[in-house]
Order: sequence, then C-alpha cells, then structure tokens
Amino acid sequence: MKIGILRNKVRENATAAEKLIDLGENSGNLVFWDAIEKLFSPIRIGYNETDRLKDFDRVILTDLIWIRENTDFDYLERIVDANNIPFIPISIGLQSTMYDINFHMSKNTQRLLHKLQERAQLGVRGEYTAEILSKHGVKNIAVIGCPSMYYCGEKGFSLRSELGQASCNFRSFYGKLTIPEKHFLSYCAAHKMQFIEQTKWGFLPASVNDPAYYSYVREWLDKAKILPTDRAEWESALRGITFSIGGRFHGNVMALQNGIRAFFLTVDSRTKELTEFFRLPSAPLTRFIKERPLAYYFDRADYTEFNRVYPTRLAAFRAFAEKNGLIKAASKIGERQQDICMADGKRKESRIVLRAVLHEKNKLVYDYEVSGPVSAYFAERRPFTVEYGCNMENVPDAVAAIPFLSLVLPVCWLTDAEISVKEIDEDFAECIDEVKRGYSSMYPTLAFRGRMKIGRTIKNTVDHSLRRTLCFFSGGVDAVSTLLSNLCYKPELFTVWGADVYFEQEEAWRLTEEKVAHTAEILQIAKTSVKTSFRYILDEKKLTADIAAKVGENWWHGFEHGLALLGHAAPYAYRKDITDIKIAASYDASDRDRQTCASDPVIDERVCYCGCKIYHDGFEKTRTDKVRQILRFAQKTGIYLQLRVCWEQITGENCCTCEKCGRTIFAIYAAGGDPQKFGFDLTEERKKKILKNIRAKSVYKNRFWEEILRLLYERREELKDNVFLSEILKDYTPPQSNFKKTIFLQ
Repeated sequence: MKIGILRNKVRENATAAEKLIDLGENSGNLVFWDAIEKLFSPIRIGYNETDRLKDFDRVILTDLIWIRENTDFDYLERIVDANNIPFIPISIGLQSTMYDINFHMSKNTQRLLHKLQERAQLGVRGEYTAEILSKHGVKNIAVIGCPSMYYCGEKGFSLRSELGQASCNFRSFYGKLTIPEKHFLSYCAAHKMQFIEQTKWGFLPASVNDPAYYSYVREWLDKAKILPTDRAEWESALRGITFSIGGRFHGNVMALQNGIRAFFLTVDSRTKELTEFFRLPSAPLTRFIKERPLAYYFDRADYTEFNRVYPTRLAAFRAFAEKNGLIKAASKIGERQQDICMADGKRKESRIVLRAVLHEKNKLVYDYEVSGPVSAYFAERRPFTVEYGCNMENVPDAVAAIPFLSLVLPVCWLTDAEISVKEIDEDFAECIDEVKRGYSSMYPTLAFRGRMKIGRTIKNTVDHSLRRTLCFFSGGVDAVSTLLSNLCYKPELFTVWGADVYFEQEEAWRLTEEKVAHTAEILQIAKTSVKTSFRYILDEKKLTADIAAKVGENWWHGFEHGLALLGHAAPYAYRKDITDIKIAASYDASDRDRQTCASDPVIDERVCYCGCKIYHDGFEKTRTDKVRQILRFAQKTGIYLQLRVCWEQITGENCCTCEKCGRTIFAIYAAGGDPQKFGFDLTEERKKKILKNIRAKSVYKNRFWEEILRLLYERREELKDNVFLSEILKDYTPPQSNFKKTIFLQ
C-alpha cells in the first residue's frame, strides 16, 4: 500500500528565511510533520506535484489543522474532486479565542469535510472541534489530539526531574500585548530564559507602546532568541535545558520529546483543546502570576494525569490509524473484544429486530427477536415490558420504541450486530452516532461498530409553550441535589422500579414509593413511577465477563444504566409534554479521565428525542458539595429530606454499614450535620459494626473518601466527641499544601 502526505517540501540548502517560508512561516510544523512521518513513513507530495496523487492508495492531509471562521479551502476541494482516493485529515481543528459554540464554518469547508468523510474517518483535535463538526453533519470522526504527542510511541516521554536552565516560547508578535502577556515576557527576561521563536514576526515598539519596557525585553530577546528551521537545530538549542514554559503547543512538545518537562499556557481554543485532551499540566496565560518563583511553575508541571490517560489516547490514535489503513493491526494497545464466530471460524451475522410495540393502556410490550451470536447476551427470562403511570395508547411507535433501543444499542455496537426497526423518532435517530462516539471516546480500546436498519424516521415534538421539567429521582444524594437545584421549575419526580429495586423486592419498593411520595408532598411537586423489566432482558453477567471486564467495568455501571434510563423517559415525556429532563451526575468533572461510567455528559447530553433537552445535572459538584446543599436546605427550611442510598439492604432502608451508607454518613458529619435526621438509623448495634469496618479497613477505600477525610480532619476539634472520628482519622495523613512530586512517565 502506497501512502502519501500532501505538504510543503523544505529545501535542504535554502537560507533560514527560505526554510521558514517552506514551513508555512511556522517552525512548529516541523514537529507536527516529523511525527506523522516517523509514525507512518508516508511519501512527501508537494502542492506542485498533485499529478502524482493518482499513484497513491491514500494520502494524509495536514491543511485543516487551523480552520478559522469563514476560511475557504477551494484549492484542497479541487484536489479531492480530481482524485478518487481516501484523503485522511489528521488533527482537524477550529481556531478561535474561546470555545465559541456559534463558530461559523464556510460552506466550502463544510462541503469539503462531507466529501472527505465519505472516504475516510477524519482525525480531529479535540471535543470542541468534534462538537462543532457534528453540528454541521460531519460525524465520521475520531478525536485523536495531535500526532506529535505519539512521537515516542508506547514508551511515552522520559522527563528530567531537576530544575535548571529554562526555555520559553510565546505567540507570534502581532497586535498589542495584553497585560498578562507583558508580565510573562518580562518574567522570562528576568529569569534569563532562552526564547524559542517559531515565526518571522518581530517584537516591535508598537506591540507595547512603552519605550522602557520595549527596551528591556528587546535587549533580552536579542541575546536569547533562537528560531530553528530544522529538527537538529532545535534539538541542539534545547541541550542543557530542563524546563519549558509558554503558549506554543509544539514548542513545548518538542521539549517533551527531548526529555524536558513543560508547562503549557493556554492562549486560544487550539492550545486549550489539546492540553485538555491529553491532560497536560496547563493554565490560561491570563492567569499567569509574575510574582511566583520559577520553581512554582516547574512543580505545577506534574504529569501524573497525563501518564494515566496516555495509554487510552494512544490506543484511540492507533485505532484511527488502523481504520484508515495507515498501519496494520498487528500491534495493539489494549485488548479488544474478539469477534464472535461460528465453530467453523466463519462469522455469523447478529441481528436484533424490533417487530412491534404493543400498547396495552399504560403498558408497552416489546415484540422482538434476536439471532446470531448476539443472542448469547439476551437472558430471555421474561418479556420486556414498561408500565407507566398514565395511558400510553396514543404514544407513536416511533417514540415507544426508544426504551428498547436505548437498552440494546450498546450491545449492538460491541458485538457488531444489526438493529432493525420499522420507525423511529427523528431526533433519536440523529443522535445515535453522537451517543456512540461518546461511548467510543470513553472506551477507546473497544471497537464500537454495529448498524441500524431504519424503515423511516418521524418527527415528533413536545409542546414547548410551557417549560416542564422531569427529574430522575431515586432518593439518593445525587438525585436529591438535582431536585433541589431545579426546585424553582417545580419538576416532576420520575422513579424507576426495576433499576436498583427489583420486582421481587415489593416491600422495598413500597417503602421507596412512600419516601418519594413524602418528598413530593412536602415540596408540593408531582411524581410518577415506571415499572420496567429491562434488567431481566440482558445477561449482564456474561456481558461483564466478555466485554466490560476488559476495561475494568461491569456492564450495568459502565455501559447500560445512563442511556437505558433516559430511554424510559421518552414515551412519558412525549405524553406529558416534558421539555427538560435532568439525570443526576454520580461523579464530578474532576473524575472525567479517571472514572468511566455509562451516565456521563459525553453520553447523556447527546441523547435527544421529541425535541426534549437532556441535562447531566450536578457534574460541577463533588459529593460533599451535594451533601452541603442538602444540609443548607434543611437548615433554611426545616425540611430534612430522607436519603435512600443503600446498595445492600433489600428492605429499601439504609443499612448504615455498607460503603455507600458509610460515605454518606461521614459526608454529613463532615458538613456539620446529623445523619440520623436524614434517614440513617444509627442504632448501637450499627455503630459497633461501623467501628469494626473502620478498624478492619474493609470499606473506606474509594476516591469519594479523599474529600470526606480531609473535611473531617479540618473539623476534628469540633467533632472530637464523635465516637467514629478518632478511629477513621487514626492513619490519615492530610495532603500537603505545597505539593511537589517527581514525574514518571510511560
């Protein structure tokens, strides 16, 4: 297979100024192009040699890494139209000063991207670019970051740990400098840093309109400035450097490739997107503090988070390359699930067919059949039925089908099956690829394939004249926090029997309904419930063993519950004209790259049906933030909402001794409250068991406890009479305020 790369050719014997022109007047392209050529060994094709394109099987494009508003790529569209081969753009990116959701993409660029996605999967820089492209119908995409970050492959970067001589970089010198930019440059001058320039633009008096400042910085730049135009020159300039800081992404990446720790200052959507995607140590340049010592920024260049996510980022990049035929699949990062095959080694087609949805007053019954290897993941213990609190006979089949599809779509994708349905809501049909991409970004080492065979799509809309809100409500901390945050909208509570309380637990369900009814009554809001057999349909144990366990998950938590629960709200939302649906976040934003979960903004908020808006609510709050909110509400109103958090008590009450009860009890203590007022009956027997669990260190281990223990420690004097406090803090060491850590990478 013959692979090419369309790019400028840099003349070897040219002057530095001529080479810079060949580099697109930005030497950072050296780092970008060099990584692609090291990874894939493509043959260079100049823009004056496009007649050679006919000899290639596929060609890498690098032109689209800098898409400004209203930019046209007419020349590139002509090249694509003239050559019927896959063109594979790498690191497509939008350029703006911030994440502008109304970014205007020219018709030419939209048309070009649509043509490209018909021939190859497009590699995009980050989630912001992916979101805007998707809004314009460009959906055959993979978020891959920048290839320069994969230059060292699986081994990653090996960085020095001692601060010595520093190097800095800065945006092009055009326009007037802002105050933070002036502070940064004078800081670099004061610390006598080396300055790596990447463009031809010079520092001029007009940039600052301050002769004394200009003279000071100009004198430093004249001594410290280096503008490399080839890799050897750049690497030579970095010898003896131990730290790099600045707003040039590739300037800092070149430092990383040479074993030099770097701290990124984000200056636009491009640098922000890339540092967020790779979890690189960074801060906005607008928050640069010139009074800080250089050691402060060196210590902030902590690569712990980068190290943790790097294997998944590399695996996603490899999957993108494999899909586009750039590299063979022989060397994989992470284990993918195996294709399901017949005994003779031939693959048998897997199919899931929804034949009909039967409407029986308030009940929906799903008539479906499953064939092929995917049938191994269906338990077939009972029919799939969903019972609502109102008549469902007039709900269109296109909407009534959504609970079934929401349950089986992840199974379809991960077993490469085909789902067949006669009709489906138009909004839901259009969101499926987006939801799939959300799962894929969360689990980059798994292959999400599968197909939808849809007879027709039908547009359905709820009445938006009255804003009606629905909150999923289980009675737990997350759900109660979401309820309180949306109380001004008078939301309706939506509780599911069959999710964490099973049909056999009738007494537990009775108590649950009583607590929900009490909450609705005292807050003067509506409530409803749904009874569903959805957790009896799939073989969750087998799905966990064959698929979810490979990424450290179980099927319910990692793949099923968020999407499946949201699907159950669709028929009710249509029937009751619900416009806003809130599902409570289980984790917070700090967990984004260290916690996988089937209910996450990248999945939940991409779901759409009947014009309804889905909100993953409370993602900005930690669990203790939510507990504080509940306590503040109680103190202000005198209403002590009874929490239902227990995983282990089949009666519907809180056992008070399991991990989830324990984390809630101690979070209430840490927030200054009394757990007994919020549904935790701490009998003497239960207190003894809690103490026993603490001493055995058998329960209090997960990450929720980090903040709880810190807050308990801070309140230790106030809580000195608490019988549990001395035990739970016995081996606790509070985090150091001046955190310093040696970094170590792949």
